[in-house]
Amino acid sequence: MSAMSITNERSFRAAFTAGSKAKSEDRARAVCEFAFGQLRDHSNATPLTYLYNNMNALAGRPKGMTRKNLKDYAENYLAATLDKKSKVFRVNKKANMHEPEPKFWTLYASTTSDGPKPVNEVLPERIGNLAKRAKQEGMSLDDFVDVVSKAASTVYADE
Repeated sequence: MSAMSITNERSFRAAFTAGSKAKSEDRARAVCEFAFGQLRDHSNATPLTYLYNNMNALAGRPKGMTRKNLKDYAENYLAATLDKKSKVFRVNKKANMHEPEPKFWTLYASTTSDGPKPVNEVLPERIGNLAKRAKQEGMSLDDFVDVVSKAASTVYADE
């Protein structure tokens, strides 16, 4: 199943009932691409809400693709807010939406089958993501470096 095969809500919902784990990452990417695209292009949070509430039905989800991570990603990158009582996402018109990453779970998967990834592998990716976000929000490189430096110096102050 490629991302191009999900073009409407019917095929989006059908992707959740596909029983095979084969090409599960492709299916997960296609589902996220559709849900995030609907949010970005039409301010339609229904597919995102459906994804959040039915994530466990998606066969063979990739590591890191969890409800907790989706909620965090949606609230921090997609300008969507989850109503805790109704479990429905709403578009936050005051927040800035970043360009959606259909494989959002890669931002959260910091372990491998051999255990946690070494910090020197994870850190450049995570700092790079923070830098992209800071740049999108208008922060200068000097200000970004200053903030990172202050945060690190706080941690290393005990030594």
